[in-house]
Amino acid sequence: LRVTAFAPASGSLGGGLALTIEGQGFGPSAAVTLVGAGPCPVLGRSRTYLVCRTPPAAAAGGHAVRVDVGNSSATAAGQFQFQTGLTPQAASLSPGTGTLGTVLTIGGTGLADVNVSVAGTECDVTANTATSVTCTLGPVPGTTAPVRVASAHGWAVNAFPDFVSTLSVASVAPATTSF
Repeated sequence: LRVTAFAPASGSLGGGLALTIEGQGFGPSAAVTLVGAGPCPVLGRSRTYLVCRTPPAAAAGGHAVRVDVGNSSATAAGQFQFQTGLTPQAASLSPGTGTLGTVLTIGGTGLADVNVSVAGTECDVTANTATSVTCTLGPVPGTTAPVRVASAHGWAVNAFPDFVSTLSVASVAPATTSF
């Protein structure tokens, strides 16, 4: 088991970045950990590479990239760097509830080039600046779900509660029935 490289070298404190790890001896049971930050869930694999999604980090700084296969482990030569400057900050969400077609506005910093999703459904971005992003909500089931603000460097750190998607009934058919 050997780890030879990983890329990219840095990302958001919010996690969510696809991290590619190269090496040898990666089998179907290979697991990745960013030591001190947590497990990096594996999204794809072969015997020579792994792709995982970085976990969130409590603070900026370096974390060793470790691969475990059975009783063996290997650590990359460098450290993955969680950087504040690469982390969008989502400070506010308005409104906090809605349904299909609701226009959401997110305020914060580092929002110039982001995508937004709610419960895994893309929210169509109609405008964004460094401090604000506006999007139109797609078809989200009635649920309470996190709002994911994603940049090329990973997910934003959200300072607001989950979004509540309400159900909307457009029509009922048939309008009458008999017993």
